[in-house]
Amino acid sequence: MARFGRTTMTDSDLLQIIASLRRENEDLRNSKEQLMARQLHGVVSGGAKKSPRDTDREKEHFLQTKRRRETVNLTQELQKMAAKCEALIAQESRIEELERQLAEVYTCDICRSSYDDETHVPRILKKCGHTLCLYCICQLHAQSQYQSVRCPFCTAITHVFIVDLLPKNYALSRRA
Repeated sequence: MARFGRTTMTDSDLLQIIASLRRENEDLRNSKEQLMARQLHGVVSGGAKKSPRDTDREKEHFLQTKRRRETVNLTQELQKMAAKCEALIAQESRIEELERQLAEVYTCDICRSSYDDETHVPRILKKCGHTLCLYCICQLHAQSQYQSVRCPFCTAITHVFIVDLLPKNYALSRRA
């Protein structure tokens, strides 16, 4: 895997690019060898001989044309890769946003701790249905003069003698 910024390219994408460049390199070598063989033999189409100067011009023209084609192909390939990278970056930022939102759902709105199965067990206040962690409910219960918990969101009072008997919110409890 290769990383470009925050975007990762797969091995298969890189292998395709490398294979394409190798093919083009091989084509260039073959063309160069053919031109050199023609130059050595002085053979041109129709069997007429050309001067070394004309052969050099043809060779240079051929190589320039080949380089232009390669440049155009590589530019197009890079544009496609850049578009893919931009799409992946956008997708990655969307995933990060969704993960952040999901993390907020699984945290207590009072203490901002993640819900767990020990001290921060998500419990439902019976009177209003709001969910707080067990730790925060115990703190609110200890502050109350009466055996009750006042909801910090809507101020509804839930009477409870034992905080552990409040129903657990299984939808928000972390699954192992």
